[in-house]
Amino acid sequence: MSVGYSIRIDFDKTEERPERVFHAMAVYIEGFNELQEAFIKGYGKDIEFISSLNSTREGSCIADIGTKVKDKIRNAKLNNIFDGIYNGVRKEIATAKKIDSESDVRTFVDNVYTIASANESSFEQFTCEGDAHLIDVANALNKIYKAKGMLSPSDLVQFGRELDFDDINKDFSCPRTGDQIFEDTVQPFPSKEMFIVRRPSYVENLQWDFECNTRKPKNFSAKMSDAKWFKKWSNHEEQIWPGDALHVQVRTKRRTNKLKKKVSYETEILKVIRVVPQSEIEQFTLDLEHD
Repeated sequence: MSVGYSIRIDFDKTEERPERVFHAMAVYIEGFNELQEAFIKGYGKDIEFISSLNSTREGSCIADIGTKVKDKIRNAKLNNIFDGIYNGVRKEIATAKKIDSESDVRTFVDNVYTIASANESSFEQFTCEGDAHLIDVANALNKIYKAKGMLSPSDLVQFGRELDFDDINKDFSCPRTGDQIFEDTVQPFPSKEMFIVRRPSYVENLQWDFECNTRKPKNFSAKMSDAKWFKKWSNHEEQIWPGDALHVQVRTKRRTNKLKKKVSYETEILKVIRVVPQSEIEQFTLDLEHD
């Protein structure tokens, strides 16, 4: 037994661009397929989701999509679970408005899973709650929003089954993709530090390799953005010998992607205050620590 869903576009017959209906329908199907697949795969990586076009209907443009959902490892029957997800998606897409932040996506996901699991004993066979990948959900919602933009304001779009449909909220929007919504947050930390030069770059605005014992890791690269000093150095008005250091005004950006649990650092030299000869580094370091 297969389960599925339908999309209905009640199109304005006086509107130009008749092709808009078919272009939009294709993207709607793609978006709703990816959305429901993201939710059901939140119960396990070994769940297989397959969809096909069962039929089209006369009158308005209606596409009936059949789906087959199978857990390849546990061989569990997932039709009832898909029905729960379908009901959750149907209710949320009828009421959701602008989704444009991490919290918006999480709320949408939580609401769908709450509806999907309500009074459904089939969910008891799973030892964990649904955990849809938020970027996949956001990307699917973004496609649904793009499909909406292909139609005219007088076209009506509905989601449901057979003759039972709910309107997709006309105020629904998801203008950014998942990667854009969950992009890195950046925190700049300006400071003055001393970096021992390990390898300079002779091309402006490229990375230099440095060492700094007060940093972890102590070996790192930094972009040389002091164009004025770089020009003097490349014209041999400033000299750096092996083991010398630079006293610099520096900006370090700490990038944090909470979804990917990833932290990275980018260092940029805004200004070179002076070259510190190797023989003065130890004393200079002590002076910096006591400033």
